[in-house]
Amino acid sequence: MKLIFDCHANKDMGTQNIASFLTKKNIHNRKGERFVCGTIRNMLKNPMYRGILRSGESTSKPFEHLRIIDDNAFFRSQDLTHQRSTQTAMNHATNKRYVANCLLTGIIYCENCGARLATSTAGQKRVRKDGTVYDRRYWRYICYNRMRHKEKCNGQSSYTASRIDASVVEFVRNILNQVKDLPMKHIIERHYESNIKEIETKLRIANTALVKSNNDLNSLQAELLKSIKGESVMSPNQLEMLFAKAIKKRDKVQESMKQLVEINTYLKNQKNEFMQYHNQLVAWAEVFDDCKLDVKKGIVLHIVSKVFVSSGYEIRIELSPFV
Repeated sequence: MKLIFDCHANKDMGTQNIASFLTKKNIHNRKGERFVCGTIRNMLKNPMYRGILRSGESTSKPFEHLRIIDDNAFFRSQDLTHQRSTQTAMNHATNKRYVANCLLTGIIYCENCGARLATSTAGQKRVRKDGTVYDRRYWRYICYNRMRHKEKCNGQSSYTASRIDASVVEFVRNILNQVKDLPMKHIIERHYESNIKEIETKLRIANTALVKSNNDLNSLQAELLKSIKGESVMSPNQLEMLFAKAIKKRDKVQESMKQLVEINTYLKNQKNEFMQYHNQLVAWAEVFDDCKLDVKKGIVLHIVSKVFVSSGYEIRIELSPFV
């Protein structure tokens, strides 16, 4: 399961490629049969692998002891699935096929009209008389609106892919180098530790208040028994009113403690997730320059959400929410 999510979320492989990859690795399902696209697609959408239990329309919170896939990998996979979906492609009226030679397929847009850019080749290839091959073809990103519906776009019709890709690679490289050089681990710990300590201080205060509330309730309960026996200076009615107020006060403290525990758990989980993601960025920084294009594209897709390009090769980059 982890291998499937790694291929999809980190290596930018679609369900068909994953199925072929598993078959080549001689990895089969529990029936001993080959994995198919539909099965892999359902597995990638199944929240059970986050440790969530389902019963009809009801779902539980994640149970960590049942978790197989961490939230970062799961939600990255959902984002990529959404980006590749038919409906999303229809909204942008473009072809979104995977092109091995282009880094930004699917995430590059025309700044002028907002349409997602398609890919194509330009130039020519021919065989000379001496048998050598003359090949001056190159990949480019093209704006379908500008080429086919000029009234919809007043921008540039095409852009050399290698030039755009090189600019984005340099941008991502700078981000990764900054992350690697900064003491992010200490920054994250300092930021979250101060908040966690503040919450834990409030929890100790609330716990002290809860102990006092329970002691007050025990005292009132004992006094109520005395009143019933006629041994108390206070009437049963008076004690019942005080007892009801004390219960209300205790319940309020318990609710406050419950909220503080949830906040504390959330902060600790968020801190761990940020630490994991920081470690992932550092690992990517180490291999980014020397990795293959498909791996490099996977790294770029995790850091860059969208790339907008306009006339004169003006580039605007939107970072993914994870960065």
